[in-house]
Amino acid sequence: MEDPDVGQRARLVYTRDHPLRSWMTGSRFDRPPPEPILLKLRGTDEEGWVLGDLWLTPITVMSKRLHEALLQASVDNLDTYAVELHDPVSGTVCNDFVAFNLVGKRAAADASKTQMFRLAEAVNVIVVRDFSP
Repeated sequence: MEDPDVGQRARLVYTRDHPLRSWMTGSRFDRPPPEPILLKLRGTDEEGWVLGDLWLTPITVMSKRLHEALLQASVDNLDTYAVELHDPVSGTVCNDFVAFNLVGKRAAADASKTQMFRLAEAVNVIVVRDFSP
């Protein structure tokens, strides 16, 4: 993803803690992943790379700022996990993000009262609805 005003977004490198864990199914995990989840940043060594507020691959990650905004909007179906983003170039560690599992999926026709969900017809699609007047 590229933002012409800022540059390209850094990518994440994730090593699975369990071969069958999927962050895309909309199902709650039988066992939570070990925390913090260690992620390596890739792309931060080039000028113009930035940290985004949301990554959907290789694992679903959002900034704490975005998570707080979703909580204030009454989104209550996120299981979140502490994350450490490691920059291999500078050696810095960033703790301003959480991994999240969006629990639940709805058919498009059944989405009238849900604020955020995975679309049952295509679980890789996340729908966010605004019910404000």
